[in-house]
Amino acid sequence: MKRLYIDTALLAIPGYAIEPEAAQQLVDRVGHFAGLTSPSLPIDPVISQDAEDLLWANNLGAGYDEFRQFIEVMELQRFYTPDDLLRSYQVIFDRAGKSSEVMPYEADSTSNFCATPEFPGNLSPSNMVSETQRIMCSVGLMRSAGHSWSFGSGFVGNGFASYDISTVVDAVRSYSDTRESASPLVVNVPSVTNLLDLASPEAAAEIWLVAETSEDIHFAIALAAKALNPHGVLKPFKIGPEFIGDLKECEAWRDGNHASVCRTVCAQIVAGMCNRKIKPFGRPHQEMRGFDGSRGWRVHLTKGHSALRLLFWQNDDGIEFGTVGVKHELFLAVGAAGAAFETDVISVL
Repeated sequence: MKRLYIDTALLAIPGYAIEPEAAQQLVDRVGHFAGLTSPSLPIDPVISQDAEDLLWANNLGAGYDEFRQFIEVMELQRFYTPDDLLRSYQVIFDRAGKSSEVMPYEADSTSNFCATPEFPGNLSPSNMVSETQRIMCSVGLMRSAGHSWSFGSGFVGNGFASYDISTVVDAVRSYSDTRESASPLVVNVPSVTNLLDLASPEAAAEIWLVAETSEDIHFAIALAAKALNPHGVLKPFKIGPEFIGDLKECEAWRDGNHASVCRTVCAQIVAGMCNRKIKPFGRPHQEMRGFDGSRGWRVHLTKGHSALRLLFWQNDDGIEFGTVGVKHELFLAVGAAGAAFETDVISVL
């Protein structure tokens, strides 16, 4: 599961916004992140367990009166009502995971913090900057432990794709595990302003590397496909019930020898940009699945001794990746109606 630790400063009123255009951008980002809390999406937004208390303690809390004043000051009455904003922000507070529930530990305090590139200058409110640093360091701790986390940016603008941070973690908050405090941390932290920021081969490879479920595999393929075809429409697709088992058996699971080529070819098919010849599967006639009329297709993954093939079903409704196997042992798993897995990520991308 990919996790996105949302900067508490993004949920502050007015956050790091000092003029109407910036304020609108940050408010829209909150709405986008709120949409990512849907259980049908393969990403888990997370906020600090202390987010609301911290915001209210610093007079930055999100309530009806605060939103009304914010909209008036920023002259955003044409775009939002206080109720609109209250709903979006409350969705995140109610539905996002809490750091204490999903993290074994996180940074509590840090020193000698350095980020490359540097944070935007003159950030205001200034009392949120240390919290931004702490959350970024917490993401760094999770990434250094091999987990797939990103920083949900509270900065105005599209920002940078990632930050190289160097700091000393002076104290940690331990939940289900422990880590030494007063320890140095040097790590790259991806920064996200929109789910589309994750549409890259690198992000797809990271998710595939730590995949546990069909949901993770579906997400990784979708991100890689969107990176290949950023302005086009992706083909709907599902993960067949036997597919993960085949990935494991054929060394295409996680960091297996054939993981990269399998992920890439799946993404190319979904993006409609496959650079390998796709042929009908079945002799003497192409196989057809009875319950939905899908036809079987095959494509080479490797040559030589292993001679791996990717087999999939396709009809007018989309694709179902069914089997990865050795050429002379191929059998396209039929599956069953409703047995394949998909997420709603393509609709968001």
